[in-house]
Amino acid sequence: MERQRSFIIKPTRLFLLSLTVSFSLLFSFLFSSWVFKITPSASSNETNLRSFSGFSAIKAQTFIAFTGNFSVNGRKGSTSRGTHFLQAADSPREALSPRNEWNGELESSEVEEFSDFPSNISVSKSEDPILGGNNFAEAADSTERALGLSDELKDGILGYAQDYQCSVEYYLSHFLVRESKARIGQKRKQTLRIDAIDRSSSRWRGADILVFNSAHWWSHYKTKAGLNYYQEGDYVHSHLDANIAYKRALVTWASWVDKYINPTKTQVFFRSSAPSHFSGGEWNAGGHCRESTQPLNYTHTRNAPEKNLIVEEVVKQMRTPVTVLNITSLSGFRIDGHPSVFGRKPENGKPSRIEDCSHWCLPGVPDTWNELLYFYLLSGKRLISTG
Repeated sequence: MERQRSFIIKPTRLFLLSLTVSFSLLFSFLFSSWVFKITPSASSNETNLRSFSGFSAIKAQTFIAFTGNFSVNGRKGSTSRGTHFLQAADSPREALSPRNEWNGELESSEVEEFSDFPSNISVSKSEDPILGGNNFAEAADSTERALGLSDELKDGILGYAQDYQCSVEYYLSHFLVRESKARIGQKRKQTLRIDAIDRSSSRWRGADILVFNSAHWWSHYKTKAGLNYYQEGDYVHSHLDANIAYKRALVTWASWVDKYINPTKTQVFFRSSAPSHFSGGEWNAGGHCRESTQPLNYTHTRNAPEKNLIVEEVVKQMRTPVTVLNITSLSGFRIDGHPSVFGRKPENGKPSRIEDCSHWCLPGVPDTWNELLYFYLLSGKRLISTG
């Protein structure tokens, strides 16, 4: 008869088995905690970072995009919470990102995917490094194009995003320098003080992110002609070339920035000029773009506008670091992105005869500018143009 064997576990083996089980449970617990931590729950509020839609508690000014090659100069940008963003620009609608901006609200925008950047980045609203607690402001060239927000513009407040504790300020500044009047002969006429900063400049100070823009209004007839218009001190030039006046105005702006902006606190941007696409004449001489329904498809390189070169020249002479955001070339392809006859209400049931081929539809091209700004700020790096 075969002897019955007894099952005996030695103390050493029991200890090793217990240790193995304990480590397995601990590893499972830590791994599960890590997974839940990095994976937002379905019920949590998320912000799509594919667009530049809002800022948290910051005071900022106008920012732009680039067209050349860029290199990092090693300085980190200030994109933490509590930043105040203000924008000082000459074109109001293009610089504002929220899709529902015109009803006075500011929410996270959901923009088409931008092929050069990740299209699936999302973070919790409470953890967003750019949006959380920032204030934004902009100075632009036309209250008429603000579509009924002129009352808000007087106070500089355009919208407030409760989720991000983010306010957006928008300041009207056609030229960044002071519009004035002077006596010429027997009459007082409008002039442009290219040696004096805009009167709203005191409200631009103290920003963490400051964005400027001025180019659109410099192409209007009065500024382009330069006859009895540009003023320095008490002297009104009988004639002054518009590009010379533009450079002197930017030197005035640059002097103000160097004097009043602390580069250790404030990150300054300047957006380049946006192109227009009039065919067959200017806006008041039969110029049109209504027939354009697709982007341009050309590969040849066009020369940079002289105003862009002037901006780069002035910026290089400044003590304060300024990032030039050149959106000119990338916007040049979008001949289909303008309001054309659809930007005005029909008169007597007929569309307007005047076409707008210089401003932009929203949503549209300006969302891409803002995406570039958002991802630039998200990178936490300062870029400088090298071409």
